[in-house]
Amino acid sequence: MKIKMVIDEQKFSIKPEGKIIGTIVKRMTLDKVKEYSIEELKQSILDGRTNRPSNCGKGEESWLSQQVFMIDIDNEGNLTNDIILGDYIKLSENKKTKVRFLVGSEQHKSYNNIIKHCENIGLVPNFIYTSFNHKEEQHKFRLVFILDKEVTDIKIAKKIQLYIMDSIGEVDKQCKNLNRPYFAGKEIVFDSSNILNSDNIIELSNSINVDNISNKINKNKIDTKDGK
Repeated sequence: MKIKMVIDEQKFSIKPEGKIIGTIVKRMTLDKVKEYSIEELKQSILDGRTNRPSNCGKGEESWLSQQVFMIDIDNEGNLTNDIILGDYIKLSENKKTKVRFLVGSEQHKSYNNIIKHCENIGLVPNFIYTSFNHKEEQHKFRLVFILDKEVTDIKIAKKIQLYIMDSIGEVDKQCKNLNRPYFAGKEIVFDSSNILNSDNIIELSNSINVDNISNKINKNKIDTKDGK
């Protein structure tokens, strides 16, 4: 199986920051789309190379197709009145409104928790890898779902992305953008080799309403401050 996507040429051993992210995004243009095997995708992640899992350039207006869908789980959230700070829930560094959910808190979701949840709902990722900022006390990881066929309708692809996000829960909401690049990571911690049936996932995702966001599809641009 070969998948159309963009994989950046530069390798990183830590999470890119600041202006470097903008430079990466500028490089990842539509003309850089190539076909990769799943093993090549995995190796590129372990090599430290950023990827965009869609056949797409910087903006969603250039989106052509997609077969790989990714979501982030970073065990962070907004500080609300019902959250009590303590040993297992702490403010994020240099942020007054963001909290970190650490191992030991009810809110923390380990990758083992998520694997069990995915198996229970019959939505098993092909593989999971930990992101650069993953720590044993705060799991940060990415789920990679692969379909047996590419999707060529952007509204259907958007529905699939949102359906997966809703089904998993507690994910980074910025993952809804189909043009989003994803940084590499440290380690592949789960590898099922599972390939999702595209017809089945399309049917399941029909419950998602994208009418309220369809008029924004062509306007989505990458926030170069983003990324895990």
